[in-house]
Amino acid sequence: SSWHLTSLSSLEQSSSYKLAYEQSYGYFFRSITNHEWQLRRQAVRNATFHRYVGHPRRHWEKPELWYYNNYDPIFSCPLAKRVRGIGDGPKWTCDPHQLKRLAYSRKKANQLPCLLYSIGSNGNYQWEDGMVEETDGLCEIHVFDYSQNYTRTKNSDLNIHFHQWGLQGSDQPEEGAWKSMQQIMQALGHEGRTIDILKIDCEGCEWESYQDWIGLDIRQILIETHSLPKNKTLGLKFFDAFYANHFAMFSKEVNPWGGGQYVEFSYIKLHPDFFAVN
Repeated sequence: SSWHLTSLSSLEQSSSYKLAYEQSYGYFFRSITNHEWQLRRQAVRNATFHRYVGHPRRHWEKPELWYYNNYDPIFSCPLAKRVRGIGDGPKWTCDPHQLKRLAYSRKKANQLPCLLYSIGSNGNYQWEDGMVEETDGLCEIHVFDYSQNYTRTKNSDLNIHFHQWGLQGSDQPEEGAWKSMQQIMQALGHEGRTIDILKIDCEGCEWESYQDWIGLDIRQILIETHSLPKNKTLGLKFFDAFYANHFAMFSKEVNPWGGGQYVEFSYIKLHPDFFAVN
């Protein structure tokens, strides 16, 4: 893995704050005391993912009930923000000011900029424009949608790059503008790079593609899930894969346009030690 710890400032060198800093990879949390961090760890260890323990498939045929009874947030980001406000398009993002700090740090060190992927835009650039504002335009943003060309004349000025590609699983046959995550990263020369935020709203492709990206070097995942797949085992494996790959959910929000069947989830990547039982 390419995860690494950045150096601690004088404040973070204090042993009282070191645990949160290290277990968020020197990326997110710099002023949370060890005691407060341990309370977060305890909450995650004691979390229950299903209302009906032992029967996680109950109400699967009624997605609005199933979503209501399963997988709630188990973590909190001190300054999480619904970037770009209200309505469909803005997304709950963990402490975007920390990404700005990181972006300036990388610029100062002549390192590659922060990298954001947004898959499935339908021409809605609210969150992307919001992240340009949050990071002073220092992040490289790539937007993907196969349905039509949503390139805007101002994209290049904002460091936003549009690609008329769709996302599919690597086990599916190659066809037209559909690519797997690995093919996308290879085509863009991003292999081995950290994706600081993956935003994905691809109208169902999440179920068939998640195994390709869940284990990548990604620090936040903001995802909208859609009508539950007929394969219940696949659906449960999808949600369990986030925890298994050390993502903690910090936001869950029903999209009313989906009649209770579309739900927005936000996850942050933390060190395996955060999830360890000890």
